[in-house]
Amino acid sequence: MMRNTMSVPQSEKNFPRLSTKQKVRGSKERRVIAKLRWAAVLAIIAISVLIAYTHTGSSSPSTPSFPTVHLGDKQLSIELALTLSEQARGLTGRGGIPDGHGLVFVHRSPRRLSYWMNGVDFPLDIGFFTADGVLRELYPLDAQDRNITVSTRDDLLIAVEVRRGWFEDNNVGVGTKLEMAVLKEAIEGRMGLQ
Repeated sequence: MMRNTMSVPQSEKNFPRLSTKQKVRGSKERRVIAKLRWAAVLAIIAISVLIAYTHTGSSSPSTPSFPTVHLGDKQLSIELALTLSEQARGLTGRGGIPDGHGLVFVHRSPRRLSYWMNGVDFPLDIGFFTADGVLRELYPLDAQDRNITVSTRDDLLIAVEVRRGWFEDNNVGVGTKLEMAVLKEAIEGRMGLQ
C-alpha cells in the first residue's frame, strides 16, 4: 500500500503565523469591512426610525404636510409614505397626482424594491434611490398594471412616484441627487422629533 506523503519545506515549517489584525490588511478585506460598517450605520438608522415610530404611537400626521425637496435643481413637493399601511396603499384610489408632486416611500433598510399598480388608475414613473440619495433606477408604471416592477439593485432605500413623464420633462435622470437633509427633516417632523 502506497501512502501519499507530502513534505513541507523547512522554510515553511518555521513560517510565522499572521495575527488576525495582520490578515485584514488586504484591499478586499478592507472593502468587506467598509461594507459591514455601512450596513451597521444603516441598521442603526433603521432601529432609530422604529424606536421613533413606537415612541410617538402615531402612524400619520394630524394635518398633511407637503415639504418641498430638490431633486437635482428641480423642486418636488413630497408626501411621505412611512408606515407599512401607507406604503401598501400608495396612490390607490386617488384620481391622479399633481405635477411637481411626489409620493416618497422610505423603507426601513436597503433592499431590492418591488412595486405594482393594482388599484391605481393613472400612469406613473418611479425612481429608486440608494441611502445616499442618488437616483439609481427609473421605471414607467402603467395604470392598473398588476405586473410587479422589481429593481435590479438590492441596496435601495427610497422610492419616489411622480406623474408619468415628470423625470424626463425635468431632465432628472439616473445619478441625480435627492436633497436628503430636507427629507430627513420631513421624516423627523412627521414623527414628532423636531
